[in-house]
Amino acid sequence: MNVKFVAAALALIFGAALVRYYSERRKKRQDEAATRAGTLEGGAAAPEEGVEMERVFLDEVAAGRRALRIASVYNQYDIMFVKSLFQSEQIPYYFEFENMSKLRTGIPVFSFNNALLNVLEDDYDDAYAVLAAYKEGPRDGGTGDEGPGGEDARGVERIRNAAEIVLGGWKSPSPGERAIELYDRPKTPRDPRNQE
Repeated sequence: MNVKFVAAALALIFGAALVRYYSERRKKRQDEAATRAGTLEGGAAAPEEGVEMERVFLDEVAAGRRALRIASVYNQYDIMFVKSLFQSEQIPYYFEFENMSKLRTGIPVFSFNNALLNVLEDDYDDAYAVLAAYKEGPRDGGTGDEGPGGEDARGVERIRNAAEIVLGGWKSPSPGERAIELYDRPKTPRDPRNQE
């Protein structure tokens, strides 16, 4: 009889320990999720690990700073890399129509379903330099070579582009091509009241 009692007591203690362990584990996961979402228990703000540059852009534009369209980006991978570059350079940015190339059906068409990149006027020169360096940087895994085929691959690419234009009227970028179109800085509009 003592053996059954001791076994039941041990099972009860072991069960209570398991329940406590899993409840603490669940609470810890909920706290981590709340921290990522921006709030802790009681509504207190979570400490920031990094500043999200899209949020900074929107706050600055709401405060009255001027935004400029700097580029259009077609490829979702390029969008991802541009976001990463701007985040690391601390350049506030905002993509308009970011998911349009995913939403519009059919063949992806360059300059038809692009995401439009906006930056603050003060950050235009820095952002342009980052984008130009990314656009002209090495391709094919960062080796800087022409990739498989070299000149032959470029010839095939030209034939493919010509066939697409003849058949469909649009050029669709190849998967390895960086589909970023940089815009020149717009001229500041002159106030008609100051002209004589």
